[in-house]
Amino acid sequence: MACVLTTGITLDCKDSIGGIKSVRFATKADWDSIAATIASGEVTAIGSASTVFYKYELRRETSSFNDDPQTDQAVGGTFYKPSLSIVLNKLDTAKRNEVLLLAKNRLVCIIETAQPDDSAGDGDFWVMGNESGIDMVASTGTSGTAAGDRNGYELAFEGMESQPVMKIDPTTGTVDTLLGTITN
Repeated sequence: MACVLTTGITLDCKDSIGGIKSVRFATKADWDSIAATIASGEVTAIGSASTVFYKYELRRETSSFNDDPQTDQAVGGTFYKPSLSIVLNKLDTAKRNEVLLLAKNRLVCIIETAQPDDSAGDGDFWVMGNESGIDMVASTGTSGTAAGDRNGYELAFEGMESQPVMKIDPTTGTVDTLLGTITN
């Protein structure tokens, strides 16, 4: 069976910006319980809003995500390796304890990009770890050396999926309403 291309891609307007505004974490088991509907590579509906997501607000220009295809010509296979890098400023006990829990769980992450999708200035929302979840693969807590150095945590997450990360369709409603309880 051939994989048929379906459309061309033209140049976009020069209005794209990088970065992440926030991330929302839930356990993979909780994500599975909300029965997300997926159509044409987007999350178009969420069946249950009872799952608790935990929102981490991020400083601008400190965090990013990638969604890299991995192709093996010898076996004819392709999979995706999503990765997320976030920075949480300031070492403290509450963050230390939360980092410990992030490391112990298989997670799903909703990523809010800095790129606005609408006139309200809300970012686009992307789901990472839909199929298999993501895991924390590295964590650094640092005091810094000089007064202007970072004092805080740098966290890295990775996954392995058969499909690229998916956008949450902005016409489904506000993400925080769809997801249910958002705890800061």
